[in-house]
Amino acid sequence: MPKKAHYPVPTGFFRCPALPEAETTHYIELGEKVLRKFLKKALLPDASVHWRPNGEADGVELFAGEPTHPSAHTKGVIQYRAKARIHASLEEVAALHAFESRKHCYEYTQLYNHDILDMLTLYNCLPRSDDRPLKQVYVKWTAMQSPVPFIHDRDFCFVEAQDAFSLTGGLKGWAFCQHSIALPWCPPLHDTQLRLVRGSIYHTGCVFLETSTPGILDVIYQLATDFKGSIPSYARKLALRRRARKITVINDFVHARRLMHVPMKSRDELVSTTDRRLCYLCDKAFFGLAKRHNCHGCGEVVCARCSRSWRLSHGNVSTKVRICAKCSADVRSGAVASSSRRLSRSASSLSGTMDPHESDVVDPILLLTQYGEPTRVESKGSVDLGYLEVYDRHKPAPDEAKTRLMLEPPAAMLEEKGSDSAEFEDFLNLMAKINVKQQKSARLARYSARGPAAP
Repeated sequence: MPKKAHYPVPTGFFRCPALPEAETTHYIELGEKVLRKFLKKALLPDASVHWRPNGEADGVELFAGEPTHPSAHTKGVIQYRAKARIHASLEEVAALHAFESRKHCYEYTQLYNHDILDMLTLYNCLPRSDDRPLKQVYVKWTAMQSPVPFIHDRDFCFVEAQDAFSLTGGLKGWAFCQHSIALPWCPPLHDTQLRLVRGSIYHTGCVFLETSTPGILDVIYQLATDFKGSIPSYARKLALRRRARKITVINDFVHARRLMHVPMKSRDELVSTTDRRLCYLCDKAFFGLAKRHNCHGCGEVVCARCSRSWRLSHGNVSTKVRICAKCSADVRSGAVASSSRRLSRSASSLSGTMDPHESDVVDPILLLTQYGEPTRVESKGSVDLGYLEVYDRHKPAPDEAKTRLMLEPPAAMLEEKGSDSAEFEDFLNLMAKINVKQQKSARLARYSARGPAAP
């Protein structure tokens, strides 16, 4: 039976009893503690790990981490970091990571992270509220698909904390952190039909930071995973590299949500494809097998390279539309939410019961906000934009083309063809050239058949 046939599992798959208030408080405090430590590791130089560049893909810079002092605690733990930029607001990113219901979890796995087989929120320890719209603490279970068919899938049980924060320089951000825990009513599932191997994650999460450009966020994604069991080193690294590259998919998810609020042209309002011989945007002629597409935003006729297919979901109804690059750019620039103003009034706090040895984590990084009233914490360890130096130290000279890819998904990336779309377009271009040559040869043949003109 195919692996995915077992998923999604029933909502009551884990019989979790109601948590006593003391245990709920414990998980909230634990979540806040690991989130603070995660922010310190992600935004400040960490002498315990040496990060080396590990390539770049789809506008995402990858870094592999190696412990400077290996020990029994770091054995088996593979660390990766990814750095990129996306088009989104902090509120939109936080909305993407809302998991208070089974519906939210299912939507996330189906539309965003396809390598997640299933996800369940076992406890919503600290729900979002009007006073803390961006703060939440969950206890969750997730099943992850193996990157290699002959290796068992993995699952994880962890606490996840989310919250807004601010650097002492004034830039605001939002982050989430996941850290494995053990629950007696969420046991390992290796001996069940799911055949899942229970792995562990440590201070794994994502930081989203405002930049000087409104609507553009810096993203730092950190993964520290012990897959447990017998799994080759290359498969472990492949799984984490694949997951690290997922951060730019947030561009697609946020953009699709924005498109759902854009009026689409009806069939009668679309320009007839037979009336256009040139692409409305690039002015290239439609030759041979080159297909003509209608943009559902403006109704014009465009080529495949100047448009992209999107699948928009409204409840249980899914609709496929095609949007040209110009309409996408208009939506991206015009739908930028002004998150700074709302965050300054209603940012949540990272306060809570902290280990005395962890308390210094807050000072250089965070602008603490208690009950919606911000209180600035100054420190000699102000980081401002210093966090970028951790990653830019070995960075080569910027490439303008790569920067554009980092900020905007390639228009030629079709929803269902994926990476094959470029090869498909090359094939179309080749066929068009062959068709033009054949037409020229046919004209020459007809001209030669007529013979020389009479004197």
